[in-house]
Amino acid sequence: MRRLEVLAVEGLPEVHPGDDLAQLIESHASLVDGDVVVVAQKVVSKAEGRFRRLSDVTASAEAERIAPLLIAAPDPRFVQIVLDESARVVRSERILITETRHGFVSANGGVDHSNVPGDDVVTLLPEDPDASARRLCERLRELAGVNVGVVISDTFGRPWRLGIVNVALGLAGVPAVRDLRGTFDDEGGPLPLKVAVIAGGTGGAKLAAGFDGVLPAGDLTVIANTADDDEFWGLLVCPDVDAVIYRLAGVFNEAAGYGQKDETFHALDALREMGEETWFRIGDKDLATHVLRAEVLRRGATLTEATLELCRRFSLKSRVVPMSDDPVRTRFVTDRGVLSLQQYFVREHLEPALRAIDFDGLESARLSPAAAAALHEADLVVIGPSNPLISIDPVLGVIGDRLRRGVAVAVSPIIGGRALKGPTVEMMRAMDLDPSPVELARRYRDRCSGFVLDAHDLHMREQIEKLDYRVLACDTVMDDGGARLARDILRWST
Repeated sequence: MRRLEVLAVEGLPEVHPGDDLAQLIESHASLVDGDVVVVAQKVVSKAEGRFRRLSDVTASAEAERIAPLLIAAPDPRFVQIVLDESARVVRSERILITETRHGFVSANGGVDHSNVPGDDVVTLLPEDPDASARRLCERLRELAGVNVGVVISDTFGRPWRLGIVNVALGLAGVPAVRDLRGTFDDEGGPLPLKVAVIAGGTGGAKLAAGFDGVLPAGDLTVIANTADDDEFWGLLVCPDVDAVIYRLAGVFNEAAGYGQKDETFHALDALREMGEETWFRIGDKDLATHVLRAEVLRRGATLTEATLELCRRFSLKSRVVPMSDDPVRTRFVTDRGVLSLQQYFVREHLEPALRAIDFDGLESARLSPAAAAALHEADLVVIGPSNPLISIDPVLGVIGDRLRRGVAVAVSPIIGGRALKGPTVEMMRAMDLDPSPVELARRYRDRCSGFVLDAHDLHMREQIEKLDYRVLACDTVMDDGGARLARDILRWST
C-alpha cells in the first residue's frame, strides 16, 4: 500500500429502524473499486432496530445488587439489559465489564444510551455484526456497481489505560487477518509456525535439523520412527530417534552415518575380547545415551518421557518424540529367513533377497500422546525424505486417520531415479514398486495435499499434480544441512 485516504461521508440524516443504510451511504459518497466503508455500530444498530426500553425491563436481584456498586449508579434495569446481552461478567465493581455473546469484552456489554431518542431507550450491538456487514456490503455493491469492503466499528475503552480505541465488530469484503505464519520478517527471521516432521534417521532427520535451524524455539516437533528399535546387551537402542537428537544437537557422525562425532569404541572392544558378537557397532558416547534411556525407563517412564529427557540433556530447542510408546519392530522376510532391521542392514549388509516387510506390534501400537498433540497443533506436517517402506510406513500406520491432509506435505527421497542415501530404490524394486516420485505421490495421496519434488524430476510434475497435489519443484539436495529446503517449504506452504 502506497496511499491511504480517510474520507468522511457528510450529510447523512438521522437513521431510523428499517432505513436502507446502504442507499443512504451510496447517495452521499462517491464509491470506487477498492474502497472500504467503515460504519459506526450505532448507525447499524439503529437501522436494524436494536433498541430496548427500560420501561419494558424488570431488574433481577443480581442487577439490583450490582447497580449501586458502580460509579455511574445506573438504573438497575440498565444493568439487567447488560446482563441479558452478556455471556459472563468480568467485573462488577465500580465499572461493569462483561463478555458479550459475540465474544467481545467491553464496558456495559456494548449497551449504550447515547444518541438515542429518549432517556428510556438504549441501543444494543448488532445481533450478528458479520452478517450485518455482509448485507451492507452486498447492497452497496448492488447500488454502486463497485467492489467495496465494509467494516462495522465501535469504540472500546483501553483496559487500565486512558483513551479509547476502535474495534472492528464485523466485516465483509476485506480479510480479517493475514496469515503470516511461516513467512519471514524483514531481517529474515521466521514468523511463528507449528511444524511437525515425520522422520527416519537419514533424510528425514537431516530435514528436521534444517527446520530446527530456521524455526524459533518450541515451534518444531519431530515424530521419529521407532520400528527399527532393538535391544543389545539389555539396552534399548532407538537408532532413528537418536539420529534425530544427535543431528539437532550438532553431534551426529556424518562420516559413519550413525552415532556421535569423535566416537571411541572401548566398551565394544572389551565386549569382543570377552567373546561377545560385536557386529552392531555401538560407540562409547552412543552407549551412554542407551544407558541413560534404560535408567529413565527403569524408573517407570514411558519411551516418550525418556526421549524428552534426552532432548533436555542434549539442550535441544525443539522436541523429538517417538511415534509410539508401544514396541513396533520391523521384520524382513528374506530367502535366509526372517531378520530384524539391524540384522538385515548391519550384520547381513542387505545381501539376502528381500521377499516381504512386516511390522510386529503395529496393529496394537497406539500413537504416543505427544505425537498426537503435535499433529493436532501443527500448522504444517512434513513427511521427510526418508525410506517410505521402513521409515515412514510404520509411523503412518500408527498415526492412522489423525493426519490432516490439508496441512501435510511429503518430500521425495528419490532424485533422478536414485536415493542419495540408503537402499530405498532397491527395496522398492524388490517390492515390485516403481522407484519414482510418482509412485511415492500415489502412496501418500490420501495423506498429503502437497508434494516436494526435486528440480531434476520436473518432468513428473504434471503427473503428480493430476493426483490432486500442489507441487513444489526445487533443489532438495541438503548439502547445507537442510536449512535451504526447510525455508523453501515454509515459503511455499504458507
